[in-house]
Parts: sequence; structure tokens; C-alpha cells
Amino acid sequence: MKTRITLTLVIFLVYSFSVFAQIAINSDGSTPDNSSMLDVKSNDKGMLIPRMSTSEMNNISNPATGLMIYNITENVFYFFNGTVWKNVNEAVSDNDWVVNGNDMYSGLTGNVGIGTNSPGSKFQVYSNGLGVDIRRSTNALGGITFHEDSTTKAQWIFPFFRGWQSDNLIIRDDNALIDVMTFEYGTGNVGIGTTPDASALLDISSTNKGFLPPRMTSAQRDAIINPTAGLIVYCTDCIELQIYNGYEWTNISGDKGAIPGACGSSFIDSRDGQVYKTVRIGDQLESQCWMAENLNIGTMINTSIYPSDNDTIEKHCIDNNIGNCNIYGGLYTWNEMMNYQTTSGIQGICPTGWHLPTDEEWKTMEMFLGMTQTQADATGWRGTNEGGKLKESGYTHWWSPNTGANNSSGFTALAGGYNGGASNDFGKYGYFWTSTIYSDTDAWYRSLFYSNESIRKDPYYRIAFFSVRCIKD
Repeated sequence: MKTRITLTLVIFLVYSFSVFAQIAINSDGSTPDNSSMLDVKSNDKGMLIPRMSTSEMNNISNPATGLMIYNITENVFYFFNGTVWKNVNEAVSDNDWVVNGNDMYSGLTGNVGIGTNSPGSKFQVYSNGLGVDIRRSTNALGGITFHEDSTTKAQWIFPFFRGWQSDNLIIRDDNALIDVMTFEYGTGNVGIGTTPDASALLDISSTNKGFLPPRMTSAQRDAIINPTAGLIVYCTDCIELQIYNGYEWTNISGDKGAIPGACGSSFIDSRDGQVYKTVRIGDQLESQCWMAENLNIGTMINTSIYPSDNDTIEKHCIDNNIGNCNIYGGLYTWNEMMNYQTTSGIQGICPTGWHLPTDEEWKTMEMFLGMTQTQADATGWRGTNEGGKLKESGYTHWWSPNTGANNSSGFTALAGGYNGGASNDFGKYGYFWTSTIYSDTDAWYRSLFYSNESIRKDPYYRIAFFSVRCIKD
């Protein structure tokens, strides 16, 4: 009898479900809500949907869109979205973000904004207060890392970041318990290993490390475009620290002689291997590089013979003594010096990279030393003490009293006389050709005298033998 009643109840329920298409499961006899197909009501019990492992879930054949199960492998609800099974926790913001264990990520290629609905970068935070707070646990690395795509190469940005303190931005190495770098607010001063001193734009402090400036060869140094005065490098082939003083590179101690090719150093004339000292005369904005010794190139001929236009540079030496040429330089006629050309300022018999000074270049030097334009333009003895600034001091190569000689210019003029004869003003005068013509027979020259500290300018016969100085191109 009991079996018949149960079967009748089931038939009734099936008939009722088909007729009403709504189901109510409860203990108070209430009807299902009009909006629901299934209305389950209880005050002390829940509802259990199918429970299965991940593998069992994946073995369901042709799951319907919206099908739900409880995944006992991950202990989370899953639903089928028509394509794949989705963790319900992943169903946030139309599935843009994925929660996978303790990780959360997005596969979107656009920008992410917090506090803004129009982010202008990959990640933008807009806030009037604290923007981003990155923290790390004790003794753990923290900060921002940049990785090169498709590699494991990483670059740390602020691995230890102390942040703002007393309005200063500080980077700190907690392992070493030191502030690595300080950016001082309000001044722009930077301290490395210390808080910058008020007088220093950059203050570096260390007891076990030095400061390394850029290291380069002299060729790399010379390739720097428009170096500014005060620029410092370490020249690897010069083996020294160098500074650019506004017109040339010099040893940082000021010793220009140690720098190959710089004015103030010596250079070698490749034609005969002779070494010449050089000197810069003038100010930073406009200066000249002169040979600080008389030119001594060519073959000595007897003082009774004049040179000719041939393939040999010919010179006189005082007393026909080649040793005197090694001290005072050679004496040359104007035509021989000019290599039998007449253009002012040409190379003539000077080494490559040098030329014969013009009358104007001599006047420029004289005005550097103190002459006025009017004095420089005059002839005869001109100026005040400019000749003394050119003459070598003492009496080794000048007669006494060698008036006013102090060689403050570094020019080191010697009294080589003229024409090579011992009686031709040797020890008394120094005569120097310019490359500027005065007339068909004469050219301008300069002379210095043992008892005068000014400079004489006059024209003289081109057939005379005078000393020659070269000036750098």
C-alpha cells in the first residue's frame, strides 16, 4: 500500500512540474516566487550542487553554458562560460582579470588607471595624496624592477628606497646601514654616501673608494664636440688626469707640457726628428700657439754663400758652427724661409700644421703683451716692456744688462744676430722675419735689443739672414 502511495506522489509531482514549470522546495508549504523556476527556502539547511574533482569536471561531455559545479580539488565554485570552465572568482569585470592561486593578472594590452578613467601610460595612479606605497618585509629586496623582454636581465630601480625625509629624497642601503644617495630638496644638491654640504652641488664621501671620471684615449678626447671649460677626463694614452681650460686640454695640475699635441708641450718635426717647445700667448677667447724656439731645419752653408731656389733648405749658423744652430736656430733669407713664394702666412719651411707668422699676427701678440693698437701699428721701437716679456732672462744668450728681460710670455727669444757672422750683432740683437712683404726688395721684421725692453718693427732687405719662428695653424 505504501509503495502505491509513493508512486502516486511522484507521478503527481512530475505532472505538477510539467504544468506549472516552477518548483518550490520548503517546509512551510509556500509557493515558488513568480520570478523563479526553482525556489528553495530553509532556515537551517543549504543547497548542495554537484561536487567533483578538476579531472571529473573536465570529463563532463558537452557541458551547457552556465553549468555549475563545486570543484573539490581547488575548493571553489566553477561555471562553464560556453568555452571554458571559469573559477567564479575570476568572473570579475568581464573576465579581464584572472585570479590564479595567490596571483592576479590581466592579459589586456591597454593602459591601467587608478583614480583616473583615462590613463595615459601603462600604469597611472592619480591622487592628491599618497600615490603608490611600495613596501618590503624585513631583510627582503623591494623596489621596482625592469626586465628586458624575453630575457632574464633585470635592472633595479631604487632597490632600497628610504623616500622623503626632511624634504630630501633618499636612497638607502639597509644592509650597509648607509644612505647611498641624497637629493636635497630646495637646492638641487646631490650627496653620494653623505648628505651634501651646503657649498657643494655634488658631494661624494667614501673612506675606501675613489672617484672615476670618464676614461678615454687622446683621440676620443679630441673628438668631444665643443667641450666646455672645466670638463675633466682621464687620458689613457697620456696616463694623466686632464681638464679643458677653454681652448685646450691640459694636465689638471696646469702642466701643459705633458699633453701630446697640446700647445705648451713639445712636438717633433717629422722631417728631421728635431724637437721644438711651444707656448700659448694670449687670452682664452683669442690666443696664439708659437714655437718657443727658433726654427732649425735644413743644411748649413758657409756664411759667404747665399742659398738658391733648389730642393734643399739652406741656412747660416753663427761662426759657421752647426752647434750654434742647435742653440740659436738657423738664420734664413726671407725668400728661402718663404720657399720662394710671396703669399703672407704660408707654411714656407715650417713643419706641417704650422705657418710663418704675418705682420698682423706679430701685432696681435704684441697687443696681448700690452701694446695699444696705435703702438703696434707704429714702426721703430714701440711699446714699453713687451720686448722684455719676450727675451730669455739672464746673460747666457744675451749681453748684459739684458734690460727688462723676464720671459714672462714663455717666448724665450735669443740674441742670434744676423747673417751668421760673429760680429753681426750676435748676443746683442735677435732678429725675426714676418711673412709680410713691405716692397719688392724688403719685408717686415721684428728685433729685440740687449739694452732695450721694447720691440722694434721695420722693413729690411729680404737677402738678410734672420731667425724664424713658426705659429700653429
